[in-house]
Amino acid sequence: EFDCRKHYFYFTDLDSMINLNPPSYMNAGAMNFNSIAMFPIVFFAFLQPVYTLDAGQELKAGDSSMASSEYTSAVQHYTNAIDLDPNSALPYTKRAAAYIQRRENERALRDLDKAIAADPSMSSALTSRIKLQRKMCRYSGALADVENMQQLKPGHKDSLAEKEQALKGQLSLDHARQVLKSAGSNKPAVREQISRVLDISPECVEARLLLVDVDYQAQDYGSVISQTGRILKAEPGNMQALLMRGRSYLATNDNELAMRHFREALKFDPEHAAIKKEYRIVKNLEKRATKAREAATAGKWAEAVVAFKEALEVIPNLAPLASLEFYKGLCNAHLKLRQPAEAIKACSKALEVDGESVELLKTRAEAHILAEDWAAASVDANSARQLDQNDRSVHELLGRIQNGQKMASRKDYYKILGLSKLTATSQDIKKAYKKLALQWHPDKNPDNQEEAENMFQEVADAYDILSDEDKRSRYDRGEDITAQPGGGGGGNPFQQGNPFGGGGGQRFSFRF
Repeated sequence: EFDCRKHYFYFTDLDSMINLNPPSYMNAGAMNFNSIAMFPIVFFAFLQPVYTLDAGQELKAGDSSMASSEYTSAVQHYTNAIDLDPNSALPYTKRAAAYIQRRENERALRDLDKAIAADPSMSSALTSRIKLQRKMCRYSGALADVENMQQLKPGHKDSLAEKEQALKGQLSLDHARQVLKSAGSNKPAVREQISRVLDISPECVEARLLLVDVDYQAQDYGSVISQTGRILKAEPGNMQALLMRGRSYLATNDNELAMRHFREALKFDPEHAAIKKEYRIVKNLEKRATKAREAATAGKWAEAVVAFKEALEVIPNLAPLASLEFYKGLCNAHLKLRQPAEAIKACSKALEVDGESVELLKTRAEAHILAEDWAAASVDANSARQLDQNDRSVHELLGRIQNGQKMASRKDYYKILGLSKLTATSQDIKKAYKKLALQWHPDKNPDNQEEAENMFQEVADAYDILSDEDKRSRYDRGEDITAQPGGGGGGNPFQQGNPFGGGGGQRFSFRF
């Protein structure tokens, strides 16, 4: 008989075997090699054993892998040994040790159960199970096994020491639960009790989940991610760990990883209400965030403002780090729309999260310049310079602010045309110029011609600056732009020829 679990074979040329001719010294009539009855004999005759598995050899190979810290290989060898000798306790205890090294504690515990079931008198397996249950804060199971060990080996010192540790761990865990319920604000007390539990039971999932709750409330998302990672290594399907890990990735603005963890959780429990809700929220948030990014990239600033605000409304109490992108986007979009008050508000929100962002400080300084709050602009620009003294754009910004402060008493061309700096469009500027040029044309004001000429000149200068997008932009940034009479159309507004008709004298013309 061939045991297929114990032998590996390779085949010779099977075609030639089937077509084999009988040797000359045999009577072909007496032995028919093509007969079906003879085929098994011929078939197995050509099977050549290469390697035979042996339980003892597999255990030795597993031990060698363990010594080299190759735990995956060790598990495989011990599994082979179990397949070859499923009724032996030893391979189970050895595989349990490999699982423990890989922090696959539930599998290790199942193997120790099987080992003890196979050999109830195996004290080493019982000792390992006591220790593992204590580490996992399965205190009732550990204490029960201590009693079994005392019956097996009365006065067994190691098990009595484990009993003492288990009782201490149980007391600390009970206290941690009580403190967390009764004193939600007393986080240090909760941490202290959990720390005591983990000193005794480092693999205690319940204690780590309590710590996860405390850390999440404290917005220590890095610790939550670390703790849940350790939990999921031991229990890949722990729903609470997957939920809190996903929430923490969301809070750190990693929506893709958040959705990945929620999807993974839903594989274990497709109807888990809390996780389904979180998954829908993150999908909605990412959808709106993508819309806002696309609008900003396309320069559709009004659409971007709406989309960024909608993203912030998806989760009213969105974690600061997760909201940073949206406030930065609003800051820039409002500035592009020449809305300094809104830009300053959004920039300030973003700076509450990232107070050392040079780009944010520069953007808010630009908003202050637009609002002609030179002092506030100077504060932000100087803060940016302290953070990055090699940023040339910061030095240029400071130069514009200083120049703007000097020119605070300069003519307000928007005011001359009766317009708002923040809302005036090119059409508004042209329309206001036409109206005021007609109003102050010297030919229209023969009784106060000197005043009319001065006003007509100011109106022309204002139009010269504000009708040119480049000049207007430089003027708005506080640069020193000297209005050149007649600059808009390349000539002097006091040209020959009276557009209103009439004879002699100095004539005035319009420039559109």
